[in-house]
Amino acid sequence: MEPLGEGREFIPNLLNRGILADAHQPVSFPAPGARTSGFFGNVTNQREPTLEYLTQFILLLAQVSEAKPANPVEPAAQAPGLGAFLPAILGAMVLYYFLIIRPERRKQSTHRTQLDLLKKNDRVVTIGGIYGVVMNVQPDADEVTLKIDETTNTKIRVTMGSIARIVGSESTGEKSS
Repeated sequence: MEPLGEGREFIPNLLNRGILADAHQPVSFPAPGARTSGFFGNVTNQREPTLEYLTQFILLLAQVSEAKPANPVEPAAQAPGLGAFLPAILGAMVLYYFLIIRPERRKQSTHRTQLDLLKKNDRVVTIGGIYGVVMNVQPDADEVTLKIDETTNTKIRVTMGSIARIVGSESTGEKSS
């Protein structure tokens, strides 16, 4: 196959060879089912005109990509490697640490300190939402006894981890109403 030409001769050469249809000339397509001779030999036309345009366009792109200038002015741009994305990945990791991991660790540390300072007569809330007053703390057994009802003197035993927060401390001689 001869070269199609470069520069200004390229499009006219495509028009002369029938590879590209002229915009000013009507394009006629054979009726569906008619036998035609084409690039692949004698075939039965079962394609739509839109598919024909697409085929011509793909062939044009393939030929244009083959026609490269002899002396390129600029070197071809290379695809970005891992080095281009590394700052973004590191930035995302730093943000994740400062926005999610660090505050959660600080919250856990504060909660652990509060549980270590838990003592009798502290008012607490469990993770289940039960309010109570600490009656007994057994750190070795990881157990806290809470009084949840003063009229019936109801007590429950829970683990230290089930204490959500300390509301305050209650004095034995003074009760707020």
